[in-house]
Amino acid sequence: MNPHVHAKNSAKRYGGVLEDYLDIHEYMDSSKQAVADMRHRILTHTPFFCEMVIPRVFGRIRKNSEGKIYSPKQVAYDHIDEDFKGQIPATSDWFLSLDFAEWMLNGKERCPSAKPLDESAKRRRLEKVGKQPYGG
Repeated sequence: MNPHVHAKNSAKRYGGVLEDYLDIHEYMDSSKQAVADMRHRILTHTPFFCEMVIPRVFGRIRKNSEGKIYSPKQVAYDHIDEDFKGQIPATSDWFLSLDFAEWMLNGKERCPSAKPLDESAKRRRLEKVGKQPYGG
């Protein structure tokens, strides 16, 4: 389902017009920019995201174009419920479905997207955060 369809559903559910809700639904699906398949949902389609992120970004309550008050957090939960056909996967469901890779274990190996830093780049990075390289 795309953000416009979700926003139309929100307008039917809470009143107003789809533009009242579109920004929330676009935000929920913005993780597609990182991973362009259904795995993008691990970042935004969780109770953690609904509880901790959505209220900080959109506020605890909003008023739609009809003057009706609604909860952005509930709109986000509705979005997940629609995508998962009546269920809200727990945040732990996502993480328990992941296999550990060596790079996740405190950088034991390089992660797939990491580029090796040359010595001058390492020095610049350390200088930026105010640390001295080892032995110096």
